[in-house]
Formats: sequence, structure tokens, C-alpha cells
Amino acid sequence: MNNQEKIEVLVSIGEKLWEDYSDDKLLEDEYLIKIYKVKKEINNSFVGKMKDLKLFANDLGYVLIKTSSFTIIQNAERIKINKN
Repeated sequence: MNNQEKIEVLVSIGEKLWEDYSDDKLLEDEYLIKIYKVKKEINNSFVGKMKDLKLFANDLGYVLIKTSSFTIIQNAERIKINKN
């Protein structure tokens, strides 16, 4: 996973946090604490591996699921973010 993909995952986690907050699945205080952690990781140019991202997401209450889609043209990987 390159740095751009890591940033995309972190941004996706931030978007998922917003969705959960908007759907009243997170309290405002929980949202603010967790989104601060995400922004901090983005600002620090998080350089860990996928395992580190999984641990980070788990700390926020989410799980990352890596899926592969095979096509004739390319092999694409996607990462889904679900609530723990």
C-alpha cells in the first residue's frame, strides 16, 4: 500500500465517522475525539503498513476489510470500512 492509498483509507475512515455521527450512531464528543485522531494521522503522513491501519481503525471502533475484484483487464483491491 503506497502513501496515497493510506491517505485515501484515512479519509474514508473520516467520511465513515461523519456518516455514523449524522445517523446518530456516534455522540458528538465521540465523533470529535475520533475525527481529531484521523486528522492527526493524516497530518503526520501516516507511514505504517496495512496492519498498522487496521489497528488504528480498530482503535476508533471500525474494521477494515480488504477485498479483491478480478477482471480480465486488471486486479483491483478495495478496502471496506465497517463499524466494529
